[in-house]
Amino acid sequence: MKRLALLLLLAACDSGPKGTAGPGYTGGAVDNPRQALVGRWTVDADRLASVGALDHLPEADRPRAIEMARNIMNSMAFEFTEDRYGVTMTGRDYDRGYTVKSVEGQVVTIEAKDGEQAETLVLEFTPTGLVLKAPGERPLPLKPRG
Repeated sequence: MKRLALLLLLAACDSGPKGTAGPGYTGGAVDNPRQALVGRWTVDADRLASVGALDHLPEADRPRAIEMARNIMNSMAFEFTEDRYGVTMTGRDYDRGYTVKSVEGQVVTIEAKDGEQAETLVLEFTPTGLVLKAPGERPLPLKPRG
């Protein structure tokens, strides 16, 4: 999964209403983070800088990186069901089962498994939207995929 996260990174608002995250979700608290996670998501290239994903780049290179990410990540999708998540990228599908380890406030921590390998992912509903964090990787801001 670290390779997948690395590939995602290399390829690499205002508060919405309280409730569920659906096609109109633009950020903010949700009533049930575990349930709000279920659905299709894509990388929100416009929020890469705001979550620290571009901190390693010189300031002058960040606009170009955002534009490249917008072009490359436009076709990328994350889909969460009750017990599986998948990533579609460059015409390939990656699918894994997961279990919810904890839900604390607006943070859902899951353990994703692919055979013997397991990885912990943290998904947080923030004032500006959903953010995916994997250990040792830069955060990825996500938005609903229409």
